[in-house]
Amino acid sequence: MPPPLLPRRRLLMQLLVIASITHAFFLPFPRRTLPTPQATTTPASTPTIITSEEAFGARTKRILDGIVADADASGGAGSSISFSTLQAIDRAWDAVKTGRAAREAPTFVRETDNLLPNTPQFDVVIAGGTLGIFMATALQKRGFKVCVVERGPLKGRTQEWNISRKEMMELVEEGVLSEEDVEAAIGIDFNPIRVGFVGENDEPYTLWTKDVLHLGVYPSVLLARAQARFLAAGGVVRENTPIKGVKIASNGAAIELEGEGMEDITGRLLIDCMGNQSPISRQSRAGQQPDGICIVVGTMASGFAPENNTYADLLYSNTPTLDKGKSQVHWFWEAFPASSGKEDRTTYLFMYCDAKPERPSILECFEDYWDLMPAYQHVDGGIDSLTFKRAVCNFFPTYKSSPLRTEFDRLCAIGDASGIQSPLSFGGFGSLSRHIRRLTLAFSDALLTDSLSKEELGLINAYQPSLSVTWMFQRAMSVPVGANPRPYFINRSLINNFKSMSKLGDPVLKPFLQDVVQAGPLFQAMAGIAKEDFFNTPTVLFHVGGDAFFGWFRHFFMLCVYTVLFKTLKGTKGWEGLSPKMRYRWDRQVENWEFGSGLDYTL
Repeated sequence: MPPPLLPRRRLLMQLLVIASITHAFFLPFPRRTLPTPQATTTPASTPTIITSEEAFGARTKRILDGIVADADASGGAGSSISFSTLQAIDRAWDAVKTGRAAREAPTFVRETDNLLPNTPQFDVVIAGGTLGIFMATALQKRGFKVCVVERGPLKGRTQEWNISRKEMMELVEEGVLSEEDVEAAIGIDFNPIRVGFVGENDEPYTLWTKDVLHLGVYPSVLLARAQARFLAAGGVVRENTPIKGVKIASNGAAIELEGEGMEDITGRLLIDCMGNQSPISRQSRAGQQPDGICIVVGTMASGFAPENNTYADLLYSNTPTLDKGKSQVHWFWEAFPASSGKEDRTTYLFMYCDAKPERPSILECFEDYWDLMPAYQHVDGGIDSLTFKRAVCNFFPTYKSSPLRTEFDRLCAIGDASGIQSPLSFGGFGSLSRHIRRLTLAFSDALLTDSLSKEELGLINAYQPSLSVTWMFQRAMSVPVGANPRPYFINRSLINNFKSMSKLGDPVLKPFLQDVVQAGPLFQAMAGIAKEDFFNTPTVLFHVGGDAFFGWFRHFFMLCVYTVLFKTLKGTKGWEGLSPKMRYRWDRQVENWEFGSGLDYTL
């Protein structure tokens, strides 16, 4: 269950909004590859320092194996990886690329005609505790009896999560954390935040903003504080308890545990919070190849110049589209100061692509990271001069058929397991904080009115055009296999996009940077680009393809419809003239209009 590994990749959703009308030319162009790196000398006293003359993969192995274990027993996303872990992730990625993973989906959930022998022990059982503890605390504080089941220890990682203060306050408003808890979890608070791109002829563009992903918070503190509030309210946590299957009966759900003599845990409702590799989600998506992939590699290291370590990069690209094996990639960066020291900085290299066999391995991506990071961060001494403390990597599959609607009664997915996050994101902490108010109210109403059928729970994960509209953005920020765009097409497009948005100010810029798409700001941004580059629209359409563009147009139209419906009918939520079950259904519809239009977000 990979919980939120790193800060989310949000910005791109925005870029592409406008990428449908940006500046670029798609004529055949000479292909670019990385230059051969120059050799460096490795001091004998530093075990993680290597030379670039080593065989392919040896540099990555030396660095990863040389990182001292940080005693993070929780493992998983956010913990430092070893080279053997990287190899395991690469094998999983290869299974996805070749289609084996889709064909090997498990049968994890079964329906039975037999009733559970006893009344369910809990109102709610949440599978997956890293993010599930926040949802569990919100429901327990509302008076429901909740159990969290976690396959390992329920312990936060040492890797900081980056989030805005505004998003953290969503958890405070739902009673999951107190303001004191939030302050205790903040390791570092920094500003400003940079968005930047280097275009043709090394022409740079930089936009400075603030208060976006500007907090580095300790997951260990967040989880400990939330768990303490959960237990104090009467909640139950089952740690080190792997689940082997789920049985759905008409009177409850039974969670079957691994190990001899382990009794089932039963509940009226099961919430799946086991991440994008949830066996429940994999069963529901059996036979489906991911529509998009985000590959992320990165490290936290010491040795950066303190005077250059006072700001963060939310989205940055300083290289053209590059050849990578049998396909092409376009790299983006994200970087944040770390709380552990003035010279400590976390940097992530990421890309968007599809799940075709031609795509590079995670190891190949790490090799690019070592080659490109010193120039990106102006590290004069190269990789040799840095001391690496943690390394992370993963790939994040996304599907157009999201959010994932349940196929079973008494079962609903949240977080990455539901696909509610943007296809431009990796990690679901920010997405959960945004939706926790909606989810808490929806699950409370479902339990109080016994609206637990798959049709009724499906209303919680209904179609949201604000999410679906981002798919063309993802498509425009990736390079299809066999395509040969101009090397700086993407960067030049993004420069034009952000120039337009910056002229329109925070009401247009901030929703995009906060991972929210709204009809008004989207239309204004598109109009601004069209005014300057209207005749370049056909070149962009050629890149994204007609199907992607017309699909995007349909979702944009629905985004406008949802906006009008919510503004017109938001006052009808909670209408007392309806029966409890009908009111449950109507309130979910109003919430879908609200979140599906992005109007839950305010400056």
